[in-house]
Amino acid sequence: MATGLPEVWIGEQVALNLVSQPGAGSSASVSRMMEDYGVGELQAAGDWGVLVLRIFPEGKRHSVFYPWANIRSVMLAEEEL
Repeated sequence: MATGLPEVWIGEQVALNLVSQPGAGSSASVSRMMEDYGVGELQAAGDWGVLVLRIFPEGKRHSVFYPWANIRSVMLAEEEL
């Protein structure tokens, strides 16, 4: 894997620090975005981005692709402050 992420992270819960979208507001918006949209099980990582399995409040499970251009950092969810 040429992404810089350790292969042992596949299958682990990760938290993504996402780049705020234009007009999203303050850094609090970025933290909220990470909490709402960037936590899940890392399924794959490649040159284009990462695939994360998300479990939504209604119990639905979806794989979500996050391109590297939208990601500031990736950390194990247990390390998240």
